[in-house]
Amino acid sequence: MEKKTVLISGGTSGIGLASARLCARAGMNVVINGRNEERGLQALHEVEPFGNVMYVKGDVTAEDDCQRMVEAAVSTFGNLTGLVTSAGYYRQELLENEKSEEIRRIFEVNVFGTVLLCRAAYGALKKHGGSIVIISSDAGLQGNTACSIYGATKGAVTAFAKSLALEGATHKIRVNALCPGDVMTPLVEKQLAEDTSLSLGDMASVYPLGRIATADEVGKVVAFLLSDDASFITGTALPVDGGLTSC
Repeated sequence: MEKKTVLISGGTSGIGLASARLCARAGMNVVINGRNEERGLQALHEVEPFGNVMYVKGDVTAEDDCQRMVEAAVSTFGNLTGLVTSAGYYRQELLENEKSEEIRRIFEVNVFGTVLLCRAAYGALKKHGGSIVIISSDAGLQGNTACSIYGATKGAVTAFAKSLALEGATHKIRVNALCPGDVMTPLVEKQLAEDTSLSLGDMASVYPLGRIATADEVGKVVAFLLSDDASFITGTALPVDGGLTSC
């Protein structure tokens, strides 16, 4: 049986990198994408011990880059059976204070980047069937203060995943949105360093399980949704949030 091949945008850090490592460990061929070549090569070095992996530099907001990523995956490994859209842009700001250029940027990366990459990969996925995992957020399921713009982008890709799941079903393409809460990643570490009024304990206190997730905990769900074990799961918006959206 031909090995599965997964393309992971934003695969050089955080959830994307954890997903890449766990997918490689599960026996999948892995194509890591990111804009920063130095971080891409570091990610490659980290994931290589676990399986077949390559890095492709590219920007998900550029149509030509999206197409090139897909072509690189197929030409190297012979197929594409999975896609993870983990590239994202996070910004907290009250609407009345937000700049127009920042609003455009967050929509470009989170919404258009997701849509463009899914469209680029769709033809290759139709040939073998497969799975798309769209990394959304708890902010796509519920309101968060100072997250009206970010939440709008994540609500958009969650709705996109549900509709695309219906389009993909006839081609045996499953599509699911994964909605994590806070995750201990470099992004959260940066947020804690910049906001001295916020502590990890404060952040964790709103979660029923009393802590935030690790990147591996989210990555394991990604790897599961890409696998045949999730063969009858499509069109879901799956919270991985320690009970946050149940509050």
